[in-house]
Amino acid sequence: MNEDVDREIRLQIQKLERDTETTSASNFAVAQRWELYNICLGVTIVILSACATALGAISASEGISSDPTVQSFLIVFSTVISSAAAVLGSILTFLKPSERAARYREFGNKQKSLRNRLRVYHSVTINFADDPKERHAALRKFLTEKDALNSDNPPIPRWAFKQASKDIADKLRRQGQAVRSGGIQSAN
Repeated sequence: MNEDVDREIRLQIQKLERDTETTSASNFAVAQRWELYNICLGVTIVILSACATALGAISASEGISSDPTVQSFLIVFSTVISSAAAVLGSILTFLKPSERAARYREFGNKQKSLRNRLRVYHSVTINFADDPKERHAALRKFLTEKDALNSDNPPIPRWAFKQASKDIADKLRRQGQAVRSGGIQSAN
């Protein structure tokens, strides 16, 4: 009976470890996407603003063109570019991609921290816990922490979960190849 319980506790710890690894990697994937949005929007705003400023200066210059049609075109074009920069600035302010990225990164780190503690417990600490009740209490504590993290974690899109699962499978495959070829296996 105790061997069955011990085996099940170890199995549940392993499942929890895999789940936290996938959730952590998913959070990091979403954080990277939001960081990319932040950079792309920010750089685009800077470029559009610089272009609008340059076009405005050119249209105000008398030496560029005495043709009122060209000046009108430059004014309209700089206004359109300025408006586009303003719209993108509003989108950047509304979406707050840097804050979203930071939130996903924070939860990715929390999940990874739990995964690391689970890994140490599963591979080392559990061997020093002679009492099955002690091992069960540790499992319940880990489950409670994971549930709390999951309830606060921002929603993870399906694409991020799929990408994380694929990346983890690729990493495990590479580690297996490294072990077979005599390389060192990484814990990360």
